[in-house]
Amino acid sequence: MTLIRRRRRPGVLVSGIGLVVLALVAAGCSSSSSSSPSSSTGPTISASTTAQVANAARAAAAFETLPTNINVTTPLAKQPTPGTYAMYLHDQTPADQLAGQSACAALESVKWKCGDIGYNSADPASYQAAVRLALQKGAKYLMDDGEPPSLLGAAVINQVCAAHAHLVAASVYPDETSGCVNTVANGGPSRTNFAKALAMWFIADSGGKGDALVETVSQYPVLYWFANQFVKFVKADCSGCKATIMPFTGADLANGTIVPSLVSAVRANRSYNYLIFDYAAFSTGISSALSAAGITNVKVAGTGLDADALAQLKAGKNSAWVAQSWFQEGYAMADVSLRLETGSSGIDETAVTPMELITTKNTDDVNGPDNEWNGPSDALAQFQKLWNVG
Repeated sequence: MTLIRRRRRPGVLVSGIGLVVLALVAAGCSSSSSSSPSSSTGPTISASTTAQVANAARAAAAFETLPTNINVTTPLAKQPTPGTYAMYLHDQTPADQLAGQSACAALESVKWKCGDIGYNSADPASYQAAVRLALQKGAKYLMDDGEPPSLLGAAVINQVCAAHAHLVAASVYPDETSGCVNTVANGGPSRTNFAKALAMWFIADSGGKGDALVETVSQYPVLYWFANQFVKFVKADCSGCKATIMPFTGADLANGTIVPSLVSAVRANRSYNYLIFDYAAFSTGISSALSAAGITNVKVAGTGLDADALAQLKAGKNSAWVAQSWFQEGYAMADVSLRLETGSSGIDETAVTPMELITTKNTDDVNGPDNEWNGPSDALAQFQKLWNVG
């Protein structure tokens, strides 16, 4: 495979799936602009109970253990055919590149060939061009992390199917599995699990009195799903807590307005004492920005732990992060590809990717290369056993 140079996440994300976001908004999830937080999202019920806090603390503690097993148990029905050609489509983000490297390494271990093609995540036409190029190169399996396949449009999807190829995408919600498209890996069920872990921590950590402002880039439906699930769990399990969604667009991210907008919102409403991020990369600079604004009573937490968030956590400037393995994100896409190729069962859309709630108590569990969390650490070997590798 071609090694991909890892760079820090740029300030541009793709605009996508507006209809999904609008449907969620219409359902009452959130309706505000990115300049001010929604007032209709969080519960305003008073009086929390000691029992609620105790229950949340027990639930959160259950997520603070390094997993030892992958979430797939069924061996392949037969040996994969050597020489099958796969292509990973990637944007410029570190997590995306790491997932791609891992997917290719996994497939090369079963003697498949694997390459990569880059695209601009801010430009759907660039994504479409990458898919067409992969097909021209003869790739039978196209893998991507995070981009909803519907961004490609029906014409490009039809080209994939007509070429007897498959598009395997991870971290997509709602599920778009149909025909030659599979989006099972690490979708909505996993984000629901991440949201529950963080919500239970928030309830327990705040003593049942927390008031959280929840950032989300709503153009990514899978991230918006996490934010809404977090609010749902808080509302259901803490009568004295509040959680309010503040949605942002790809343009907000490109313009670098997310962090200053959150600081302004916290300054305007001093009842907020937690900032929750749907993706750690979006939190870069928040601790110093809060400090510069003289705000010292706000805790920062979220999902998608990365090396920068880990450093902030170890320095006592962040409080908690849900960690998922970007290595295993790649292995999962490889596993789905192999099961489709061999006609094997074991593809489970309800499967939840392994994760861990990382606080200051268990930062030593972040044991992967480049300060990336990798649980279980022998995940590739466990997958390879199911794939009949050595």
